[in-house]
Amino acid sequence: MKQSKMQRKMIKEMENATYPSFWSRAGAYFIDSIIFIPFFFLLFKAQLKFRNNEGFIYLCLALNFSIGALFSIYRIFFTKKFNGTPGKLLCKFKIVRDDGLPITWGTAVKRELIVICISILYYLLFCSFLILNKHSINTYADATAIYSKSVLSKIYTIIMWVVYLIDYGKINSSPMRQALHDKIANTVVVYKYTTELKADE
Repeated sequence: MKQSKMQRKMIKEMENATYPSFWSRAGAYFIDSIIFIPFFFLLFKAQLKFRNNEGFIYLCLALNFSIGALFSIYRIFFTKKFNGTPGKLLCKFKIVRDDGLPITWGTAVKRELIVICISILYYLLFCSFLILNKHSINTYADATAIYSKSVLSKIYTIIMWVVYLIDYGKINSSPMRQALHDKIANTVVVYKYTTELKADE
């Protein structure tokens, strides 16, 4: 199948693109976190209201899940619609596909797959812990306090850190500074002005 003119143009632009470092991308993520603080605050405040009340364990867990889910939806939406989250765009980055094709919903979701899988693992382990200890736990505050000292929590923490170290560690070893989630989605984070400058020539 022949490449479209737009696809060939994007691939050509990519040849002279420059790529942000790990710390630059971390800065963009930090900006996104700040932008999202009001949503975190509202959901956390709602959770705080019920965390010490009996019978609201799974409601608090659902609110906790909502915080992570909304942040992933935020990142997926802006990646698809604007080629980058507000944090990335403010840092003059954009997300492009390494094959020159437009970002699709599938591409945006693939970029978030590692975070989604890690989150699912957390909730599976936490729910398993709740089921195994349902007779000795009365509130969500008790559940989180006891779970944090459990073997399941330690296993999750080790897996999470190993996965994220591998994910973002790839940035320093990749010619185009692609993290593992970039490799999975066939995307590259570039400085926006470098591709625009090439396009204007």
